[in-house]
Amino acid sequence: MSDDALPDPLDFVARALTARGALVEVTDGRAEVIAPPSLAKELGIAEELVLAAHPGNESVVPCGIGSPLLEALAASARAAVPWAVTAPEVDAPKVSQATSLAGRLVVRNGLLDVLDAASVTAAYARVVVGWSVEADDRYEGAFDVFVGPDGGEPEGRVAGLFDPRRGGGVTGMAADFAALTGHLSARVQSALAAAVVEPLAAIERRHSRDHARMTEYFAGLVAELSTGRRKVDAATLATRTATIVAERDARLRDVVLRYTPKVTAAPVALVGALVPTVRVRVRLRRRKAERELRVTLPAGAQALDLLACELCGGATPRPALCDDRLHVACERCVPQAQGRFACGACAKGR
Repeated sequence: MSDDALPDPLDFVARALTARGALVEVTDGRAEVIAPPSLAKELGIAEELVLAAHPGNESVVPCGIGSPLLEALAASARAAVPWAVTAPEVDAPKVSQATSLAGRLVVRNGLLDVLDAASVTAAYARVVVGWSVEADDRYEGAFDVFVGPDGGEPEGRVAGLFDPRRGGGVTGMAADFAALTGHLSARVQSALAAAVVEPLAAIERRHSRDHARMTEYFAGLVAELSTGRRKVDAATLATRTATIVAERDARLRDVVLRYTPKVTAAPVALVGALVPTVRVRVRLRRRKAERELRVTLPAGAQALDLLACELCGGATPRPALCDDRLHVACERCVPQAQGRFACGACAKGR
């Protein structure tokens, strides 16, 4: 069976029940189940039962496509975020390569000195996020976010290191990934903002179109009041105009509600990887201030991880530095790095 094929319903149900503490024995297209009382109550099934995708009699509980049991277990699986941690068996990068790349790193408004380097195993994380935008229409999609040490972003070819089937699986590494959660959150927000630009723009275009049509229609109704064949007195004209305007305003409020977008996002899957890297310590200098940080070259990469922008949470290959604390800023936050710029990270600190 190919990786994209749907799992057998009976096999899926058997594995899902086993994972939740049930005793399951599958033979000849049927599954005999002994479920814990709490699980049986949650799923609305007996504690002892026989399952089959296509039962031949009423004593066998169906678990095929469309069955209540399969739907309940599938909904439960979707509610949880699957995750895995892996330690890919790959060679560490060369220290000389990492220091050479670090020496060529461009700081748009400052200087960089390479201090030293060391080979270490570092934690990386990849999260797949599903998003949706709902208004008069629905848009949805998904994007990947990769985060490495200090919030850096590895280049695309490193994605293969996050395959749980590659290398040895590991457990008990929560502490190694705890420091990445803040960077993941910031990167997801930045990526989500970029992902929904087009849907939000399309919704705004339709909103503007319908608003203009509605305004033009009611303006025509008001104009007809004073151009009709029958003359009406000023008081009657004012009353009818006020009625039309009130209806117009109510319709426009409905238009606003219909085109108010609701943006939602949720993680779909999370994979952590403990990757051989070289971490290079560098000194950043701007004017009379200086600061040290580390840049990272992971195994299999031909370029250093992009540095994390400390203003928006994005990533940048060509950072700029603020004047006060030398915070790293990306090209989107600081398009022109000449002179002094307002630093959002400094403002948050104050």
